[in-house]
Amino acid sequence: HERPPADGVAYVGAVDMSGGGPDASTLAIAHAEPDTDPPHLVLDLVRGWREKNVEGVVGEMAAHCKRYRVGSVVGDKYAAEWPPAAFRRHGIEYEAAPRNRSETYLELHPLLATGRAVLLDHSTLLRELRQLERRTGRQGKDTIDHPPRLHDDHANAAALALVEADEESGMHFDVRNSFMVA
Repeated sequence: HERPPADGVAYVGAVDMSGGGPDASTLAIAHAEPDTDPPHLVLDLVRGWREKNVEGVVGEMAAHCKRYRVGSVVGDKYAAEWPPAAFRRHGIEYEAAPRNRSETYLELHPLLATGRAVLLDHSTLLRELRQLERRTGRQGKDTIDHPPRLHDDHANAAALALVEADEESGMHFDVRNSFMVA
């Protein structure tokens, strides 16, 4: 369910924060292995919390980040300044993701389809990934999201971490401006 941190590996972290409602606050940590052929992106940790004390959850997330030598996490723009301030109190920087959830899933898709992304045996994560739906809008633009009344908290954090690891590896391929063959 989790790969321990290794020396000499550069890890990235991503979070999907909840306000304490039915969604989970989740943390994912990943790294790139550029020396493999093709270069792999490895998911090392996925954790979720369904607690109302979200400040305490941030403290636990920060402890995991420090174990993996992760000094910053990427997450969505949820709750404006609260997540960045909460993570700063624990010595971790919080950066807004450069893409929305759907764009992140669209970039994750080819990483999974080509076998470049190596996932964990985590039942919640795998269920959430399988439940994602791809839709084509009236303008011909594809979106990927979870069905109504279902959750994608673990999948969202994992997708963010893997796509960020891909970008930092220098092997990133931006699918937003490209055609994908299914």
